[in-house]
Amino acid sequence: MFLALNEIMHSKLRYALVAGVMFLIAYLVFFLTGLAYGLAQDNRTAVDKWEADSIVLSKDANSNLGMSMITKKIAEEVEGGKVAYLAQTPGVVTSKDSTEEGKINVSFFGIDKNQFIMPNLVEGKAFDNDDEAVGDISLKEEYGLAIGDTVKLSGSDKTFKLTGFTDHAKFNVSPVLYTTINAYQEIRFEKEDTSENARINAIVVRGKISNLPEDLEQIKISKFINEL
Repeated sequence: MFLALNEIMHSKLRYALVAGVMFLIAYLVFFLTGLAYGLAQDNRTAVDKWEADSIVLSKDANSNLGMSMITKKIAEEVEGGKVAYLAQTPGVVTSKDSTEEGKINVSFFGIDKNQFIMPNLVEGKAFDNDDEAVGDISLKEEYGLAIGDTVKLSGSDKTFKLTGFTDHAKFNVSPVLYTTINAYQEIRFEKEDTSENARINAIVVRGKISNLPEDLEQIKISKFINEL
């Protein structure tokens, strides 16, 4: 012990550098851990808001929400608990300044506002038609958007007026824009479909399912989140 202390006293600079390097490594690990946690949370907060038990996807989708397609006719055969229809697609919208910097990556959630996955509102009101949307509050805090502003879907003439904001609503790291299922169909398929073959991506479930069509698969929310 005495020899070690003596060595340190005679080589202060060397050991100070060693201690400094160890501190920087520890700080880097702490920083990267925090960054990874933050990204993981931004990947799933919109899902957490559902407070759901499971999600139903098509069997051939391999647990991939974007690849799942369920017709309205099949969706209506799912029984038990509370169910909510979900249609999701990524998109890019342009804010009011219409500049390159105004482009925002978003995730569109087409929903029925009367079902339980309609988010809470921290400002404004719910959407009333296919040309309106409720957005995550980060659209205001990070991009300067406000209630009443209009955003335009890139590569399309489709526009949405922001009627309200919710909090903690990100999916795959992008802020969510909640709108109608008809609006989703217009974004994804370039036309609305009111027939029994109209398509959604998933059925979000609270409680137990008593009837599940054979072409569909029920996945626990915890597993769904892990596979995002």
